[in-house]
Amino acid sequence: MSFYTSLRNDPLVAAVERLWKEGILVAVAAGNSGPERATITTPSISPSAVTVGAIDDKRTVSILDDVIADFSSRGPALGRVSKPDVVAPGVNVISLNTDASYLPGDRLLSLKEPYAKMSGTSMSTPLVAGIAALLYGKNPNYKPEQLKELLLKNARRLSGVRFDEGNGIVDVKGMLEIKN
Repeated sequence: MSFYTSLRNDPLVAAVERLWKEGILVAVAAGNSGPERATITTPSISPSAVTVGAIDDKRTVSILDDVIADFSSRGPALGRVSKPDVVAPGVNVISLNTDASYLPGDRLLSLKEPYAKMSGTSMSTPLVAGIAALLYGKNPNYKPEQLKELLLKNARRLSGVRFDEGNGIVDVKGMLEIKN
């Protein structure tokens, strides 16, 4: 089975591609199977998806100390496709604590605590989706390919290892300063 045949037969990739054709940008988590190579799976392998890996930003403003999170899945994706596309903070991200059954390590989070620290590419992905929403808010006429191009062109390289970080860390400030 060829690379393109297997992509066409993957229902999750087909769903991403369908949404793309309908004018919807889809951001997907790269996965948490790193640091080994070729650990990006479906639907992140979709050529249209904005595949997001995770960095540890060390809770500093500067990106000079940022590193790719060990758990963040690495490319290449199926068919030697360069993935992830971008990376965003994904280590110890403070988020809403809404799932009483979520088990980070060996402790059950209680809904008595309104927030929790979580790590994973699933924490990085909403940051990128939010940036895309802000860009779309600035210009509702953007097409998915234009939004994806802006995200990729305005990312800042960290390590320079493409299969680890794609185009680099998303640069929110740089993208929001773009003139329509």
